[in-house]
Amino acid sequence: MRAVLLALLLAGCVEAQVPMPDPGPGYPPKMGDVTAHLGDQAVAWVTYDFSVGAFDGSASVDHFDGPYRLRITGFPPGQPESKVDLLNVTGSFAGKPATGALRAVEVAIGADRNGGTPGTKVQGATLVVERIDAPASGGYGSASGRITASVCPSNPAVMAPCRLFDAQFTTRVQFND
Repeated sequence: MRAVLLALLLAGCVEAQVPMPDPGPGYPPKMGDVTAHLGDQAVAWVTYDFSVGAFDGSASVDHFDGPYRLRITGFPPGQPESKVDLLNVTGSFAGKPATGALRAVEVAIGADRNGGTPGTKVQGATLVVERIDAPASGGYGSASGRITASVCPSNPAVMAPCRLFDAQFTTRVQFND
C-alpha cells in the first residue's frame, strides 16, 4: 500500500514539473509603438506582450502598493529579446487612470534591463496621457500620449549639450487590478 501511495505522489510531482509549451511563432505580439526625436536623431521602440499564462506586457497600469502607475518599456524594433537600448518610462496618476499629466515621472533612455543608462542623466521629464481606454476591471485597454525630457551627459567633464527628448506613444496596455 505504501508503495502505491509513493508511486502516486511521485507521479504527481513529475507531472507538475512539465515545462510551459513553446508560445509559437509571432511571440511576443506587438502592443504598440513609441516614436521620438532625441535631439536631431529619430529613434523608435516597440512595446510587446510577453504574457504566457500571466500578465507580462511591457506597457501596463497597476496599483499594487500605492497610486496607479503607468509603466512603458520599449524595445528596439524587432528585438524583443534585447537587454540594452531600452526605453523605460513610469509615472503616477493623481487618482484612477485618466488623461492628463502624470506625477513622479522617471525616464531612462538607452537603458538596460535594470534601468541603468550609461553616460546620461534625464532631467525635467514629463509624461502626459492624451487618451486612455481602461477596461472595467483588469484586462487590456489602450493609451496614447507624449513624453518629454532633457537628456544630458552624466559626466560633468563631457562638454556636450543636453538634448531634447520628445516622444509620442500609442500602445495597448495591460491593467492589473
